[in-house]
Amino acid sequence: MLASRKVSAGANVKKGQFIGYMGNTGQSTGMHLHFELHSPAWNSSKSGKLDPAKYVQF
Repeated sequence: MLASRKVSAGANVKKGQFIGYMGNTGQSTGMHLHFELHSPAWNSSKSGKLDPAKYVQF
């Protein structure tokens, strides 16, 4: 099986860049790509979770 993520933590990405494969795991109800931003780093309480809308241009 291929790894679903195609970028590493801390990587800068550009609009249109391929970042990962869609999938359906756990208790999800359909295909999706789970995307989160954390600063300074991810932790189990997700205390550094950021709103991606502030960093992504649509």
